[in-house]
Amino acid sequence: MFSIDDFPFIKEVALEIAFDSGFFDRSLSQEDFLKGVEACIFADGVYEKDVKALNNWLGTLSKEDRDTVACGEHSEMVEIAKGSPKGDGEIPVVGLLDDIFKHDYRNVGD
Repeated sequence: MFSIDDFPFIKEVALEIAFDSGFFDRSLSQEDFLKGVEACIFADGVYEKDVKALNNWLGTLSKEDRDTVACGEHSEMVEIAKGSPKGDGEIPVVGLLDDIFKHDYRNVGD
């Protein structure tokens, strides 16, 4: 079984999203957030090859571009995301990052 630590670039970008969005407070620790990220990227219907493709693609980006994908201006994010590989159904795998942003983390640590 995989863990978020097997996907260092997804982990890095997810943490940037969380810090930029103010996700961490008394009710959500970094550890619980990362459990929620795992729930997103290993959910039913998410293919392992798509998660690997996303991590590999993020690894080809500069640190600056990864930061932009995580928390930059929307137009800049979209421009960089155009280079994201396609997963099953020809859906860009970068969409997994949107799932991470939108995930409900309220009950992750329970």
